[in-house]
Amino acid sequence: MATDPATEQTPSAPPESTPVFIDQVTPPATTTVDSRDKPAVPLQNILEQQITGTEGGKFPTPTRVSLVVALISLMFILALLWRSISQRRALNREEARLRAELEA
Repeated sequence: MATDPATEQTPSAPPESTPVFIDQVTPPATTTVDSRDKPAVPLQNILEQQITGTEGGKFPTPTRVSLVVALISLMFILALLWRSISQRRALNREEARLRAELEA
């Protein structure tokens, strides 16, 4: 069953007036309560923000939970490193034993 090429829809090119940049789009007609009450924040202010709730903009001291999680993570990494080193030593010993058997 052949299809007629004249009946098939071909995609058309986008219209020339398609907005590319956000300033080309008209603002929405309805505004929410949140968007009316909050003014826009300039990028420079965002980059220069200080940590709120602390004196002098210093980082807050870590909690016990975060310290415990960091120590457990460190111990886990060290255990993986120790396991890797011990397995490599075992492989080296096995390789040396097999070489000695082949030479004998």
